[in-house]
Amino acid sequence: MMLAIAGLGERGSAAAMEFVTNPKYLAGFDEREPRGWDRRNVELVIRTKLVNEDWGEPQLTANHVWETDSLPKQCGRNPAGPALTGGN
Repeated sequence: MMLAIAGLGERGSAAAMEFVTNPKYLAGFDEREPRGWDRRNVELVIRTKLVNEDWGEPQLTANHVWETDSLPKQCGRNPAGPALTGGN
């Protein structure tokens, strides 16, 4: 398994790290995704608000799960709204 985590600046990276290492945040993701997602490619878009020079609670903005052998036809799903569309 390879995991790459990046954010816009130090605080954005810290919020993303908190999301992927805290079971509180991953539990909801795990319940919504298809069985076997943990053996596929996964892309998450996390957002947070800066409050008093520190990052706030991370929130899942969009995600996409796809098979290793296939190119995604849909770039992600926004839990709070309609699907994001992408290239073939």
